[in-house]
Amino acid sequence: MPRDRRSELIHLNQAGRTSSPLQSIQALLTSASERLATVSESAQLDAEVLLCHCLNKNRSFLRAWPEHQPDADQVARFEELIAQRQRGMPVAYLIEKREFWSREFTVGPDVLIPRPDTELLIELSLELLPENKPCKIIDLGTGSGILLSEAPGYRRGKERPSIPSFPSHWHRLSLPTLVKQH
Repeated sequence: MPRDRRSELIHLNQAGRTSSPLQSIQALLTSASERLATVSESAQLDAEVLLCHCLNKNRSFLRAWPEHQPDADQVARFEELIAQRQRGMPVAYLIEKREFWSREFTVGPDVLIPRPDTELLIELSLELLPENKPCKIIDLGTGSGILLSEAPGYRRGKERPSIPSFPSHWHRLSLPTLVKQH
Protein backbone atom coordinates (compact mmCIF):
# COMPACT_ATOMS: atom_id res chain seq x y z
CA MET A 1 0.00 0.00 0.00
CA PRO A 2 1.43 3.44 -0.88
CA ARG A 3 2.69 5.48 2.08
CA ASP A 4 0.23 8.35 1.40
CA ARG A 5 -2.67 5.93 1.58
CA ARG A 6 -1.40 4.42 4.83
CA SER A 7 -1.25 7.84 6.46
CA GLU A 8 -4.90 8.39 5.62
CA LEU A 9 -6.00 5.20 7.33
CA ILE A 10 -6.66 4.78 10.99
CA HIS A 11 -3.48 3.71 12.78
CA LEU A 12 -3.08 1.35 15.66
CA ASN A 13 -0.65 2.52 18.28
CA GLN A 14 1.50 0.13 20.30
CA ALA A 15 -1.09 -0.17 23.07
CA GLY A 16 -3.62 -1.47 20.56
CA ARG A 17 -5.87 1.59 20.76
CA THR A 18 -7.11 3.19 17.60
CA SER A 19 -6.14 6.75 16.90
CA SER A 20 -7.07 9.20 14.21
CA PRO A 21 -5.11 9.52 10.96
CA LEU A 22 -1.79 11.30 11.20
CA GLN A 23 -2.20 14.99 11.90
CA SER A 24 -0.06 17.97 11.08
CA ILE A 25 1.99 19.77 13.70
CA GLN A 26 -0.43 22.71 13.48
CA ALA A 27 -3.47 20.49 14.04
CA LEU A 28 -1.83 18.71 16.98
CA LEU A 29 -0.86 22.02 18.60
CA THR A 30 -4.30 23.54 18.11
CA SER A 31 -6.04 20.54 19.63
CA ALA A 32 -3.61 20.23 22.54
CA SER A 33 -3.73 23.97 23.32
CA GLU A 34 -7.51 23.87 23.49
CA ARG A 35 -7.42 20.90 25.87
CA LEU A 36 -4.78 22.50 28.10
CA ALA A 37 -6.48 25.91 28.26
CA THR A 38 -8.48 24.92 31.34
CA VAL A 39 -5.42 23.78 33.32
CA SER A 40 -2.61 26.05 32.16
CA GLU A 41 -2.13 29.77 31.68
CA SER A 42 0.51 28.91 29.07
CA ALA A 43 -1.39 26.23 27.14
CA GLN A 44 0.14 27.03 23.74
CA LEU A 45 3.69 27.11 25.10
CA ASP A 46 3.12 23.89 27.06
CA ALA A 47 1.87 22.13 23.92
CA GLU A 48 4.82 23.38 21.88
CA VAL A 49 7.41 22.32 24.46
CA LEU A 50 5.86 18.87 24.78
CA LEU A 51 5.65 18.37 21.02
CA CYS A 52 9.25 19.51 20.59
CA HIS A 53 10.26 16.97 23.21
CA CYS A 54 8.44 14.17 21.36
CA LEU A 55 9.89 15.18 17.99
CA ASN A 56 13.36 15.93 19.38
CA LYS A 57 13.23 19.28 17.57
CA ASN A 58 13.30 22.93 18.64
CA ARG A 59 10.38 25.33 18.48
CA SER A 60 11.57 26.91 15.23
CA PHE A 61 10.91 23.53 13.56
CA LEU A 62 7.24 23.81 14.55
CA ARG A 63 7.02 27.23 12.88
CA ALA A 64 8.94 26.22 9.77
CA TRP A 65 7.09 22.94 9.18
CA PRO A 66 3.50 23.31 10.50
CA GLU A 67 2.24 20.85 7.87
CA HIS A 68 4.71 18.11 8.92
CA GLN A 69 2.98 14.95 10.14
CA PRO A 70 4.74 13.26 13.05
CA ASP A 71 4.71 9.47 12.98
CA ALA A 72 2.20 7.45 14.99
CA ASP A 73 4.62 6.75 17.86
CA GLN A 74 5.46 10.45 18.24
CA VAL A 75 1.77 11.36 18.23
CA ALA A 76 0.97 8.66 20.79
CA ARG A 77 3.75 9.92 23.10
CA PHE A 78 2.58 13.52 22.65
CA GLU A 79 -1.02 12.59 23.49
CA GLU A 80 0.22 10.74 26.59
CA LEU A 81 2.16 13.82 27.75
CA ILE A 82 -0.82 16.11 27.08
CA ALA A 83 -3.04 13.83 29.18
CA GLN A 84 -0.50 13.96 32.03
CA ARG A 85 -0.31 17.75 31.73
CA GLN A 86 -4.13 17.91 31.89
CA ARG A 87 -3.89 16.04 35.19
CA GLY A 88 -1.60 18.78 36.51
CA MET A 89 1.88 17.33 36.00
CA PRO A 90 4.35 20.20 35.43
CA VAL A 91 5.91 20.39 31.96
CA ALA A 92 9.42 20.32 33.45
CA TYR A 93 8.68 16.94 35.06
CA LEU A 94 7.22 15.60 31.82
CA ILE A 95 10.33 16.47 29.81
CA GLU A 96 12.65 15.91 32.80
CA LYS A 97 14.57 19.14 32.41
CA ARG A 98 14.44 22.86 33.09
CA GLU A 99 16.66 25.63 31.81
CA PHE A 100 17.96 28.12 34.33
CA TRP A 101 20.46 30.89 33.60
CA SER A 102 21.23 29.32 30.21
CA ARG A 103 22.05 25.92 31.72
CA GLU A 104 19.90 22.82 31.58
CA PHE A 105 19.12 20.96 34.80
CA THR A 106 17.57 17.55 35.31
CA VAL A 107 14.34 17.65 37.31
CA GLY A 108 11.71 15.14 38.34
CA PRO A 109 9.04 14.58 40.98
CA ASP A 110 11.70 14.21 43.70
CA VAL A 111 13.46 17.46 42.70
CA LEU A 112 11.98 20.93 43.01
CA ILE A 113 11.64 22.91 39.77
CA PRO A 114 13.62 26.17 39.72
CA ARG A 115 11.39 29.22 39.76
CA PRO A 116 11.90 32.97 39.39
CA ASP A 117 12.31 33.08 43.19
CA THR A 118 15.38 30.87 42.79
CA GLU A 119 17.04 33.51 40.64
CA LEU A 120 16.24 36.18 43.22
CA LEU A 121 17.65 33.99 46.00
CA ILE A 122 20.90 33.54 44.08
CA GLU A 123 21.19 37.25 43.31
CA LEU A 124 20.60 38.19 46.95
CA SER A 125 23.06 35.58 48.21
CA LEU A 126 25.73 36.89 45.85
CA GLU A 127 25.30 40.32 47.40
CA LEU A 128 26.00 38.81 50.83
CA LEU A 129 28.96 36.59 49.91
CA PRO A 130 32.38 38.12 50.44
CA GLU A 131 34.13 39.12 47.21
CA ASN A 132 37.56 37.59 47.73
CA LYS A 133 37.27 35.47 50.86
CA PRO A 134 36.69 31.73 51.12
CA CYS A 135 33.24 30.83 52.35
CA LYS A 136 31.04 27.78 52.72
CA ILE A 137 27.61 27.28 51.25
CA ILE A 138 25.20 24.64 52.48
CA ASP A 139 22.20 23.77 50.34
CA LEU A 140 19.56 22.37 52.67
CA GLY A 141 16.91 22.15 49.99
CA THR A 142 15.65 19.23 47.96
CA GLY A 143 16.08 20.92 44.65
CA SER A 144 17.97 20.41 41.43
CA GLY A 145 21.34 21.65 42.66
CA ILE A 146 20.95 25.04 41.00
CA LEU A 147 21.82 27.00 44.13
CA LEU A 148 25.14 25.19 44.43
CA SER A 149 25.79 25.20 40.72
CA GLU A 150 25.01 28.82 40.01
CA ALA A 151 25.54 30.93 43.15
CA PRO A 152 29.25 30.23 43.51
CA GLY A 153 29.98 30.62 39.82
CA TYR A 154 28.66 34.10 39.10
CA ARG A 155 28.81 37.52 40.66
CA ARG A 156 27.10 40.30 38.75
CA GLY A 157 27.62 38.46 35.46
CA LYS A 158 31.33 37.83 36.04
CA GLU A 159 32.74 34.39 36.62
CA ARG A 160 34.56 33.82 39.84
CA PRO A 161 36.34 30.82 41.29
CA SER A 162 34.08 27.96 42.24
CA ILE A 163 33.28 27.43 45.91
CA PRO A 164 33.50 23.75 46.94
CA SER A 165 30.02 22.55 47.85
CA PHE A 166 27.84 19.46 47.94
CA PRO A 167 24.06 19.20 48.11
CA SER A 168 22.52 17.95 51.34
CA HIS A 169 20.06 15.90 49.31
CA TRP A 170 22.81 13.96 47.48
CA HIS A 171 21.48 10.61 48.66
CA ARG A 172 18.23 11.14 46.71
CA LEU A 173 19.92 11.92 43.40
CA SER A 174 21.37 9.31 41.10
CA LEU A 175 25.08 9.43 40.40
CA PRO A 176 24.56 10.49 36.73
CA THR A 177 22.32 13.37 37.90
CA LEU A 178 24.91 14.54 40.43
CA VAL A 179 27.76 14.35 37.92
CA LYS A 180 25.72 16.15 35.25
CA GLN A 181 24.71 19.03 37.50
CA HIS A 182 27.80 19.60 39.65
